[in-house]
Amino acid sequence: MTQHENDRPVALITGASRGIGAATALRLALRGYDLVLTGRSVDKPVEHGGHALSGVLTEVAKETTALGACSIVARLDLLDGASIEAAVRAGLDGFGRIDAVVHCATHVAKIATHDMLATLPEDLEESLRANVVGSFRLMQSALPSMLARGAGVWISLVSGASVLDPPHRASEGGWTYVYGAQKAGLYRLAGSLNTEYGAKGIRAYNLQPGIVATEVLRKSLGTDGPLEDAWGASSPEVPAAVIEWLIDEDRDGAHLGKGVHAQRLCSELGLVDGYRHKEPTR
Repeated sequence: MTQHENDRPVALITGASRGIGAATALRLALRGYDLVLTGRSVDKPVEHGGHALSGVLTEVAKETTALGACSIVARLDLLDGASIEAAVRAGLDGFGRIDAVVHCATHVAKIATHDMLATLPEDLEESLRANVVGSFRLMQSALPSMLARGAGVWISLVSGASVLDPPHRASEGGWTYVYGAQKAGLYRLAGSLNTEYGAKGIRAYNLQPGIVATEVLRKSLGTDGPLEDAWGASSPEVPAAVIEWLIDEDRDGAHLGKGVHAQRLCSELGLVDGYRHKEPTR
């Protein structure tokens, strides 16, 4: 593809083959964005945490194209630094700009329900290498072009596990130490970006999507587990709507420096027709 010829904004989305990433791609396409759709499942699904899933980037690209977007598809594996840099380069070569990075992708190990004594240290190392080091590499690859333009948005999809103790053992429907540790590491990225580069036009957010009824959730935790029972679950469209709002409407940075709870903010702003957030029952 030759370099972009018009002035449409561009968003790079990781984990765009399904779930929140795919829903965000569709919303931003309707908003007038062109897209760099990245992930491991390019034209055939790749297993996620040992689970076979549906959804591929090429199909999402067709859907966004039908909505008027120009979309580039690029393989990105958080454990493969070269693929991260190549995906960003593909976006810049194709469009000449990246205005926003929506980082939905998460590396999930096959130990998603292991308690601590059943977890191998090397599994923890792999998870941190992907989700913390890989995310940092993605930021380093995308940020210079944003700084050159004097503006850019970074959104990390984090989790309540970043800051909360699990209410149940991992093997009984809670989350693992590995998951909490990787999300906590990612959580620190947005604040550092705002401190170091906020004065240069960068806005960085931590978005907590809450329990979202994605295929990954259903395959890893099942249906109506204790977390979903207590907190409820939204559709992927809810965090996607908040992502769109943060990028295009929160230009004064009112939600910087705090964890953004997607379900609560979506309900407060009425971003998805008929959606009403319910606070946890316990």
